[in-house]
Amino acid sequence: MVKDNVWFVQHKPKSAHITHNLFCFPYAGGSGQVYLDWPQKVPDHCQVIGIEYPGRGRRFGEPLENNLTQLVEALFDSIKPSLTKPFSFYGHSNGALVAFELAKKINAELGLKPKKLFIAAKRAPQNGREFPLHALPEDEFISVLKQYKGTPEQVFNTPELLELYTPILRADFALSETYEFTAAEQLNMDTVVIAGAQDEVASSDEVFAWGELFCGNVSHETLPGGHFFLHECAPQLLNIINREL
Repeated sequence: MVKDNVWFVQHKPKSAHITHNLFCFPYAGGSGQVYLDWPQKVPDHCQVIGIEYPGRGRRFGEPLENNLTQLVEALFDSIKPSLTKPFSFYGHSNGALVAFELAKKINAELGLKPKKLFIAAKRAPQNGREFPLHALPEDEFISVLKQYKGTPEQVFNTPELLELYTPILRADFALSETYEFTAAEQLNMDTVVIAGAQDEVASSDEVFAWGELFCGNVSHETLPGGHFFLHECAPQLLNIINREL
């Protein structure tokens, strides 16, 4: 069941009659609270559930998980009881990779699949491993974070906040950068792949290559924003999601 699950940040829906769960996976450094505004902007029948990884958000203080396989194993065990009604996944950046691997595992072990799998702002994994940013020296790591433009300036200006935040980001980056993609048959899942036209982290071509991994209905969308277009272009993004749900 969804209630009282430590992995879930439940955002109050508009209706008590929920027939569809939309599980939302955050970008590196984010938490389930990233999707706080979505419940009032999705269809009435949808429950928005933000995913909270260990050591992030309200689970701050728990040991950080930096291995994607282990994260997906634990999340699979936790999410299984909540798959009794139709569901969809939205994953942004690093969250897209977690959503993809979790959807694969659910399909392989339970024979279930999301109504829609939304993959956003993440380069496709079959095109080689990523540069290990998580292993950079501190000054270089902080320089890269500033280029990403996703960390509030207040964090960089407050040493105490930076000391708390950088281990979380290193762990989140490691989830993706140490991940080993295994080639397999195409997944028969309906997928929406979304790129930001000004994304300097993952180009449209790199993002749209996700389509090669699926044999279900795959659509490609481009939004006029950068890597964090879920904030910059929220109305346009939610229009796409609402149309598909």
